[in-house]
Amino acid sequence: MSNSQRTAALLAVFTFLVGGLGATQLVLSTRAPSALADEEINDGSAVQYLASLLRSTVRRRPKPVTKASVSTTRQMVAVMIENSADARPVIKGIEKAKMVGEFTVEGGITRLVALFDRADFPDVVGPVRSMRLYFAQSFLPYSSAMLFAGWSPDAEAFIAKTVQPLFFNGLQYGNNFYRDTTIPEPHNYFTNRQKVEDLLAKQTLRSVTWPAFTTPERTLTGSAATTIDVNFYAQRSNEQYVYQPTSDSYTHTTGHDIGASHPSTFIVLEVPVTATGEKGRMTMDLLHGGKLLYFRHGKAITGTWSKPSIEQVFTFADNTGAPLPMGDGQIWILALPDVGRVSWK
Repeated sequence: MSNSQRTAALLAVFTFLVGGLGATQLVLSTRAPSALADEEINDGSAVQYLASLLRSTVRRRPKPVTKASVSTTRQMVAVMIENSADARPVIKGIEKAKMVGEFTVEGGITRLVALFDRADFPDVVGPVRSMRLYFAQSFLPYSSAMLFAGWSPDAEAFIAKTVQPLFFNGLQYGNNFYRDTTIPEPHNYFTNRQKVEDLLAKQTLRSVTWPAFTTPERTLTGSAATTIDVNFYAQRSNEQYVYQPTSDSYTHTTGHDIGASHPSTFIVLEVPVTATGEKGRMTMDLLHGGKLLYFRHGKAITGTWSKPSIEQVFTFADNTGAPLPMGDGQIWILALPDVGRVSWK
């Protein structure tokens, strides 16, 4: 056997052995063994040659660049969900939401609006609670339909003159909602996948673009933020988000209640309360933008948000004006009058 034949055989064995290395992919020189003259590997130097070849031509394949999510049109359904201390232990379905908005309501507690893909609607969702104007205004461009149980006067007036999305007050659609008698009122008003489908099947819903945010992933250079605390000045309402590297998401705790959601992106918007009216109902300014805190991949970035009109989506940017990526996974948006109530480490 000639030296070149021996080298070819060794290369074949070498290629077979490294083929099972998995994530580390080896790239060999494409120079054909038959092109190697015998004089290049004289006197048993084939092994030395292969060692040299390994050092010079084997490399770790770089990680692929994560591209922006590809948007499609689909039907998205938003549901108002209670978030009081008494309701949190019985919240259902929130983990399947594509995006969650959390705003303060009267009494200083927060309420949620959860956005679901109609095609992947949870088996059960709730407790369903009443609509406030700023929930309707903030999630309008993302929604094909919005479900709730009751409304404030300004929300009712806004809904009456809004063509799309379609709004469904569960107190007027009793067949499509139900009370769970094992849970005390008023924290027991729910709906489910079949009831929602029965309701929507009779309607003409618009389709919306989702994902609504398609900025490509990029390296984040913010400060480390593996634990995020939000101060609501009440132990039962204070929130904490803890980054989990293995899932690249955050666990979410409110008071002593551990939430079922694991958002991949957590955003805090500074949204001023411009007035407080009857029964403590608030008016919020959603059109002038403001400060933003953005948490993703265990990093914190400061920036700004804007919403040019009620019909347009939020835009999120860092302090240089560069759009911030949302990527895959659940997005959780918290509105506060002052982002100074958030700390991290």
